[in-house]
Amino acid sequence: MIAWIPAGVSPFKTENQPIDGKHRIAMLDFALAGHAQMKIDKREVKRGGVSYTVDTLSEYRAEFPNDELFLLMGADALAGLKGWKDPERICEMARFIVVNRGRKEAVFPVWDDQTTPAWVSSNVTFISMTGIDIASHDLRQRVSTQNSIRYEVPRSVENYILQHRLYL
Repeated sequence: MIAWIPAGVSPFKTENQPIDGKHRIAMLDFALAGHAQMKIDKREVKRGGVSYTVDTLSEYRAEFPNDELFLLMGADALAGLKGWKDPERICEMARFIVVNRGRKEAVFPVWDDQTTPAWVSSNVTFISMTGIDIASHDLRQRVSTQNSIRYEVPRSVENYILQHRLYL
């Protein structure tokens, strides 16, 4: 099972509050329709405030003490791992599955001494996929300037954004 967990507020985006969690959950619901192996976990939105991966993984570890946990992320997120709250503890609780997302991105985080700690490098599996160079920031900007996002998101998500006048 793959759990999609929308953040309450990203610690990296505290100055720009996200749209209401109910809208982000609704768009995820549309995007994941028909994929029974995927679910939306609303815990971070319900918790409110700034969301930290380490806190959510701690909850998952308590709920699933005998399961192996994986954290799926883009290579861009891995490159910023050193700025996350308690990255070493995150590595203890979950294995990283890192996808290149079609961009030329840093393979490992840039640490102060230009080396990657073994507790990171030994905990990563890379997956390369056909390039789909779509960033959420770019989509929001396209909507705010009233440019089309057709073919970049599922039609149901596009309709929801337009109907609710999100990102304008």
